[in-house]
Amino acid sequence: MGRVSRPTTYLTIEELREMAAAKFEEAAALSPGPEQQEILKRAYGYQSLADMKAWLSTDLRPPT
Repeated sequence: MGRVSRPTTYLTIEELREMAAAKFEEAAALSPGPEQQEILKRAYGYQSLADMKAWLSTDLRPPT
C-alpha cells in the first residue's frame, strides 16, 4: 500500500496572484461565516506564495 504520487505543478507568480484574486472575489460574494473564512485563508495563502516566489526571484544580495 504505497503512497500515490501526484504530479508536481509549478505555478507562476501571476497565476498565484490570479488565483488569490479569484478567491477574494469568491469570498466577497458570500455572507460572513466559516465557509467565507476558509476561502479567505486560501486567498491569503496564494497571495503569500506569490509574494515569496517574487522575493526569491529577485537578485537581491545581503550587504557585504
